[in-house]
Amino acid sequence: MNKIEDFLYRNAELYPEKRAVVCGAQVLTYSELLKAVESRAKELRSSGEGNGKPFAIHTVQSPGFLTDYFAIHLIDGIAVPLERNIPQWRLNEIETLIAGTEAPRGCADILFTTGTTGKSKGVMISHQTIIANGENLVQAQGFSEETDFIICGPLNHIGSLSKIYPVLIAGGTLHVTEGLKEPGAFYRAIGNSGRHATFLVPSAIRMLLTLSSEELGKHASALDFIETGAAPIS
Repeated sequence: MNKIEDFLYRNAELYPEKRAVVCGAQVLTYSELLKAVESRAKELRSSGEGNGKPFAIHTVQSPGFLTDYFAIHLIDGIAVPLERNIPQWRLNEIETLIAGTEAPRGCADILFTTGTTGKSKGVMISHQTIIANGENLVQAQGFSEETDFIICGPLNHIGSLSKIYPVLIAGGTLHVTEGLKEPGAFYRAIGNSGRHATFLVPSAIRMLLTLSSEELGKHASALDFIETGAAPIS
């Protein structure tokens, strides 16, 4: 396997009718997701994308983001996920910057840091790194084909984006939500049974414990684990 998309092809063959992505009422099986990705890849290639060119994607918490992300990789382009409400001046700045970028062979993504410790930087991530990251998470945290992983954070951030990798490698299901603005959507994604998992920054965990600890307790048996990071837990 050389790209994360190779696992998408494998899963579409092994589990064609299994849910790959759930986003509210939108559901795509692995076969449907692959079909959408291949169709989008043809569109992008016909418009001159791919072959090492960076392509900016406005991050929307939807199956459409995943379709674009995988399609860009499929045609050997470089995905550049950007925050949904990025200011126009910043978008212009980034598009000018990436237009002149010659990335090393094997580069999959360019992720821009928030710049909290200085100027925002574009970090290059290789296909090899993506697979190594995903395999590490599968082994360390026990991802499996039964895992339903709930993504609450923005997909332009590595904290959430990197959770796509182990789910695809393990053949699990991704649940994409609009964050915790509506905690009810988070709890509906968990349900009352199954092997659910999620990534939450410490502030999000504190918010759930403060505002809905009783509801969180009701769903505890359906939560396999909560991964956290990016800040001190206490």
